[in-house]
Amino acid sequence: MPDEPQPSQDHSAELAQGRFASMRDRLTKNRQQARKKRITASPPNSGEYMLIGAIAVLNDGLDWISFIFTFTGVWLLILKIIDFATSAALGIWSVARGVKKQGSGGGTIAGRLKNRVLRWIATTVIEIIPWVGEIVPTWTILVLHAYWEHKTAYETAQSERRNEQQEARQQEQYSYRQEELSAQHETAGEAA
Repeated sequence: MPDEPQPSQDHSAELAQGRFASMRDRLTKNRQQARKKRITASPPNSGEYMLIGAIAVLNDGLDWISFIFTFTGVWLLILKIIDFATSAALGIWSVARGVKKQGSGGGTIAGRLKNRVLRWIATTVIEIIPWVGEIVPTWTILVLHAYWEHKTAYETAQSERRNEQQEARQQEQYSYRQEELSAQHETAGEAA
């Protein structure tokens, strides 16, 4: 009965190759989906944070001076106008940073934008509260938190990239081993 298929080592090698191919396809598909979801992060721009931080520190310093000397009248009005200008500048900066694709690990762009706007609103509300707004350096805290968030997102993206590269190397090694095994099965089948 020559028509009946005989189980052979070639058949088991084909099965192993089929399983390997499907596993490789799933891994490739998962990586492609992860790349689509991931937002690339750039390192924090020190110049940007130093400039914005200087504005925040200057404004908070003026708040402390106004608290110590309890300015009234025209000086209080001038300091509140400076506070308002700082609020507008830092609000625009915060929202503009949220629109850029900076950082992974922070969720969607819309989610990060919402969080930044809420932080800016909370900071503005604290600044409006008498005495509290003068004592608490809210603008400096806002800028430092933004820098920390950006730096953390960058480091997370770098770590993810390193992990992907390591997985790719491991996959290549596994692929090479599978090819060696299938070659050994073929030579063993030919020898038998």
